[in-house]
Amino acid sequence: MTLLRAVRADKDDASFGVGLTYGTLELGYALLGPGSAALRATAGFAAGAMHTVVYSPEPTGAGDLFWPAVVATVVAQVRLAGPMTGEFGVRGLVPWGQYRLKVEGPNEPVFSASPVGGEAHVGIGVEFP
Repeated sequence: MTLLRAVRADKDDASFGVGLTYGTLELGYALLGPGSAALRATAGFAAGAMHTVVYSPEPTGAGDLFWPAVVATVVAQVRLAGPMTGEFGVRGLVPWGQYRLKVEGPNEPVFSASPVGGEAHVGIGVEFP
């Protein structure tokens, strides 16, 4: 699960926030490993909710919007010492559809979702037999 809290933004006469919560289901393949190093590649789907909060003007229709995406992840893992491992991963996301949030009156959207996204992580883990 990933939680990206709503971040407040101001544009023209509007004040709003947009956030995202999603989980993924991926199938993968170990390109290298087992041993002291491993490389995994996965692909799958993500689903969650894009959270919208309107602070001003008066909100009409703010809330959660269904957010689906296709994802692909690559993770490199190395054994640090004993059962401890370290890893670095990158994930690309391509949402199905693009949300544009508008304020009544102006013709231009105050927010437009990106057609692609990405994230990276670094972690330390412990493997149990």
